[in-house]
Parts: sequence; structure tokens; C-alpha cells
Amino acid sequence: MKWEKLYFPWDWMRKWNRTEWEERTKLFDDFVTYFGFDRMARAESVGSYERLLYGRHSYNNVANSCYYPHGWKEPENVPEHDHGLLFKKVRTSQIVYVNQPYSFDRAKLEEWCNERNLIYVICDKKYSFYYPYNTDMVLVMSNDTYIEYFDLPDWPLRWDVSTRDRMKSIIPIYGKAKERTQ
Repeated sequence: MKWEKLYFPWDWMRKWNRTEWEERTKLFDDFVTYFGFDRMARAESVGSYERLLYGRHSYNNVANSCYYPHGWKEPENVPEHDHGLLFKKVRTSQIVYVNQPYSFDRAKLEEWCNERNLIYVICDKKYSFYYPYNTDMVLVMSNDTYIEYFDLPDWPLRWDVSTRDRMKSIIPIYGKAKERTQ
């Protein structure tokens, strides 16, 4: 995997529809600026997402990407990965996998993340910079990275649809938060 400077990776869209390309590029720029990313990579040939997202350089030095007497084992993939990119902050262990599928099985993703001790955040579709309002945008990261992001304004409320929806169901009653009953 090669970490590169940030750039909008779907430049071919510019020829197709310049206005949409500009809107998607703006979403991309807003995303990387908010998180402070300065490098990106295509999500290819990852032996262990758990090791990678926890910032370990040995992410490809694992059994599932090594040669065995019967041949190579396939690299690991996030369930229903589509338009996947990796982002990181240099000199930190903050690495985030961004998946932008047209649809995905939340239970499968949750099981996959739990097996690897990873956190996922389902973002509002309007933030998907691949195809806003049409593709989902799912962030997958280590627990450490998730916690470090609490220093960011409105994290995770700005991005996490499920957290925002849960917060809407909480109303203050006599100075204490209480679940709203239907």
C-alpha cells in the first residue's frame, strides 16, 4: 500500500458532470479538513485491518496474506467494501477506513468489527463524497482513534446518524436526561 498526498480520487467525474464533481470535491475537502488527514491510500492488499487501523506497521505480516503450500490466501476486506479509501494523520496512529457502498449489511459489518475490536460510524448519506445521498458512508477505526476524535467539534454527532437519532430521543426533564417514551 502506498500512502499519498490527498487528492480527490475520482477525477474522471470532472468530464462527466463538472458541477457534481465540484460538489463531491468540496465534500471530500471538508471531510479531510475536519479530521486533519494529510495522507490517503487505496484500500488494497491489507492483511489485517485490525493491525492497520491500530497503527501497527506489521498489518501485512499475518497468516491471511502469506504464502502457504496450497497458495496465497486472499487479503482481508471490509464487508461489502466499495469505493474504499484509507486516511491517516502523519506521526499519529490515527487511521480511518472510509467505505462508500450503495448498500451494506449492518449486522455483518458489526460482527466483522467486533471480531477485530474496531469501531464503525455510519454517516449521513449527504456526506458521502463518492455519490452524495446515494451511497452510504461508513467510517471504520480503532477504539483509540474514536476516543481521540472527541477533541473535534461535534464528534460524533455531526457524522454518526445512529448517535444523532438517539440524541433526538433524549429530552431534559427536571435537569436530567430521560429517554422519550413513544
